[in-house]
Amino acid sequence: MENNPDEMLFLKALFNELPQFVEHSLKLHISLPADKRLSQPIGYLHNHYHEEVKIEDLSELSNLSLRSLERIFKKETGMTLSKYQQILRIIKSLELLSSGDLTISETAYEVGYKSVQAFTRSFQSVMQSRPTDFIKTIQ
Repeated sequence: MENNPDEMLFLKALFNELPQFVEHSLKLHISLPADKRLSQPIGYLHNHYHEEVKIEDLSELSNLSLRSLERIFKKETGMTLSKYQQILRIIKSLELLSSGDLTISETAYEVGYKSVQAFTRSFQSVMQSRPTDFIKTIQ
């Protein structure tokens, strides 16, 4: 696993500041866990958010049982591992869509969705709007 300290610092700052920055327009929040046993699984999720991540692999990385990993993760972040990955993907998609370099379908595949429909459903569940609506607000 490659762990770029600058990238991790940036992501931590982004995840800590993003909720305050968009507080009035978005209901997006992601917490980084304080429990050191979750450092490697979190790092792995951040580096591989666009891939199908198996909870068993994260369990192995953390040297925790599946059940313990899920319980500690939920306690620390307030969400499941799959929800955390979903929000990571949506945050990355916001960055890509904001740049204007990729279409919605290209963005969907870039952040790990297998279909535009799945991306749109996920985006809408997190952002309470469709990707097309988001693009209109930034143009």
